[in-house]
Amino acid sequence: TPAVFNVVAATADGAVGSMRDAINQSDTNGDADNTIHLAAGSYSLTDQAAGDLAISDQAAGLAAKTFTIVGAGALTTTIDAGQLHNRVFQIVSSQGAAVTVVLQDLAVTGGTASDGGSLGGSVALGGGFLIDGGNVTLSSVTVKSNLAGVAEKTNNGGGGQAAGSGAAGLSARGGG
Repeated sequence: TPAVFNVVAATADGAVGSMRDAINQSDTNGDADNTIHLAAGSYSLTDQAAGDLAISDQAAGLAAKTFTIVGAGALTTTIDAGQLHNRVFQIVSSQGAAVTVVLQDLAVTGGTASDGGSLGGSVALGGGFLIDGGNVTLSSVTVKSNLAGVAEKTNNGGGGQAAGSGAAGLSARGGG
């Protein structure tokens, strides 16, 4: 049975019913398919202790997990990490726990990577997305104003960085 979460922007980051809460529940539940519907609005990431939005398969016994996050449109649904001072999404797939993420009809902005995240190291990777072994599809998604480190450092992928073993990949479709 697929899990479905309906989220409104007015819910504080990290609170019950927030986007972060829906992602955390999706990470740990026993459902192979998870869909998160985001109503129009700005989803400001502010939970400094929680950091970026971590998407992975933490459920025991599932070989693969799909996360679909659907907004109301790239001009009306925004995930903004500007107040967080961290990357927006970190997507990790591992042997025996493959992760597929589909993002539709939203904007991803304000991410700032200062390190290598799950890959380790001091080189800043993926301000908007750090993808470690997962498959990510963007459909009618705007990725803007994301940074990887500062200008004087060696950095990679302000918008996104795909790396790691397995089938790490990023594909994009549609306008936005």
